[in-house]
Amino acid sequence: MALLPMLAAAPAPGTEQKSEPFPTLGRLYRSDENPWLQEFWVLGRYHGQYHGSEGSDGEDEGWEDRRFRLGFQARMFERLSVHAQAVSGSDFEPIYNGFTELWVGWRFSDAMTLTVGQQKHRFTHDRNVSSRYLNYLERGMLTNMFGLDYTPAVTLSGTVKNWTYYTGVFSNATDRNIGREFTDLDSGYSVIASATRDLGRVWGMDTAHLNLGYLHSDTTGRPTNLARFEDGLNAA
Repeated sequence: MALLPMLAAAPAPGTEQKSEPFPTLGRLYRSDENPWLQEFWVLGRYHGQYHGSEGSDGEDEGWEDRRFRLGFQARMFERLSVHAQAVSGSDFEPIYNGFTELWVGWRFSDAMTLTVGQQKHRFTHDRNVSSRYLNYLERGMLTNMFGLDYTPAVTLSGTVKNWTYYTGVFSNATDRNIGREFTDLDSGYSVIASATRDLGRVWGMDTAHLNLGYLHSDTTGRPTNLARFEDGLNAA
C-alpha cells in the first residue's frame, strides 16, 4: 500500500495545465458540415536537454534527446476519436520504440466516453499533467514507484455536474510490437479509479480542483508496469 497526500490547484484529468499559445497549431482540417470527418490534427513533441559541469575532477558537457513523438488525432462521425502517437528511444536509439497512445474513443455524452486501446495511466495529479507543462526534468517519485506509463486498457470517463470521473481496467505490460502488446495479456491487470471536483467557483479562483484516486494491481507473468504495489491511494 502506498499513500500520497498532496494539496494542489490542478486541472481535471485529460485537460492541460495552461492554455495553448497556438491553439490551432497542428490542425490540418476542420469542418462542422462534413458528417464523416470533423477534425484532423498532426501531433508531436520533442524534448531535449543540455548539461554542462566543471569541477576539481574535470568537466563534462553534452546533449540528450529525451523523447520524440509523432502521430495524429481525428474526430469522426461527431462522436468517434482516433488517436495514435509513436515514440522514439532516448537519443533516437531506436528511432521507433513503440506507441505511447493508440486508442479509439466513442463519446456517448458529456457524462460518458468509452475508450479502448493503449492509454495513459491517469493515477496521481502528476500523471494528469502533460509532460509539456512539467517544471522538472523528471516526474514525481510516486509516479516512478508505481511504474505508471501507457498500456492497453478499456476506460470510461466523463463529467457529471462539477465532478469529472475516470476509471478503467489496464494490462500490466506493453511492448514495441503492437501485435504482442494487444494479444499477450498474461501480465495481470490493474484497475484505476479517479474523481475530480471542480473547486474554482467555490474558492473564487480561475482553476482549482480536488483529485482523489485509487489503484489496484493484480500481477502475473512478466509485467512491465504497475507491478510494485497491490494498492495505492492519491489525493491532490
